[in-house]
Amino acid sequence: MDPITTTRPPTPGDLAAKLRQQAAGAAAAPRPAPVLNPATLRPAPAAAARPAPLAVVREDLAELTPPPRTITWDRAVYERALRRSGLHPHARLLAFVLASLATPDTGRIPRRLMPGVVQLADACGVHTRQVHCSLQQLQARGWLQRAATRADGLDLRTRRAVALTLPAD
Repeated sequence: MDPITTTRPPTPGDLAAKLRQQAAGAAAAPRPAPVLNPATLRPAPAAAARPAPLAVVREDLAELTPPPRTITWDRAVYERALRRSGLHPHARLLAFVLASLATPDTGRIPRRLMPGVVQLADACGVHTRQVHCSLQQLQARGWLQRAATRADGLDLRTRRAVALTLPAD
């Protein structure tokens, strides 16, 4: 009987030896010299012509700059300040969610667009009690203002308009 010859899969050592052989063969073959085309050559940076410095007078600059926009609230500034704040992570997350809902020019959320506590809890992935605590913390530290109810200003069960603000300190 003839023994059955089987080929085994190559081991990592076999593959490394094969790569070394290929590399040795490639190293022995000389590389062709690169062909330089004078039409595609770029001049050295020092040889490039530099533009003359511009003398800008402040009055001229004032005429060129557009008038500033009258934006009372800037979401990027609000979010940057939130990142640097010492707020609890859940309160910070809730503030980011509220910032995404606020109107871009005023930073306010009208009463009709303000989500309830359950929707905010779902959006943040926290319990409704944590949303209540976070709203209280944001209001106490000056990150948002809520319209007062008739009974008292700390009722969190009713939907009210919210204005996002930066704290004074």
